[in-house]
Amino acid sequence: MPKVKNARLILDRQGAKVVVSFLHDAVFSEFERHLTGLGLVFQERLDLIGVDPPGSTTGSVFFSTLLSIPVSDGVGELSLPRKFTLPFNRTSLDEDPTPFLGPDFDVDEYRGRIRILAIGLPPATTPDAFTQEARVGESVIQGAAKA
Repeated sequence: MPKVKNARLILDRQGAKVVVSFLHDAVFSEFERHLTGLGLVFQERLDLIGVDPPGSTTGSVFFSTLLSIPVSDGVGELSLPRKFTLPFNRTSLDEDPTPFLGPDFDVDEYRGRIRILAIGLPPATTPDAFTQEARVGESVIQGAAKA
């Protein structure tokens, strides 16, 4: 499975806006690269998660997006630097809303979650295949039947 390395989330306050940036390296093995030549496609899901309590990895998802990753068939490992940036209004990123006090009353904590999806792999199981019906006390000699 591909790896995510050097994952960073940057929240850059610019007046009434906050620019959210996900930065990371998506790393693909030679085998994964060859699979793209057979039709496999890779995507990344980026989630901005409110963190409560601080330090946790769960919370409300404030934003989510799905992006294609252009992986080429080839020899050797491939490391692709990835960057996604999107501005938000500060009020829309108020993780702990406090009526009448505004979004800056307390500090809001966020974490980015990055997942790489492999789209187009063969199914994990084969379709059902059945044998012929057999009965106790009888000999039945037939070929197997497909579902």
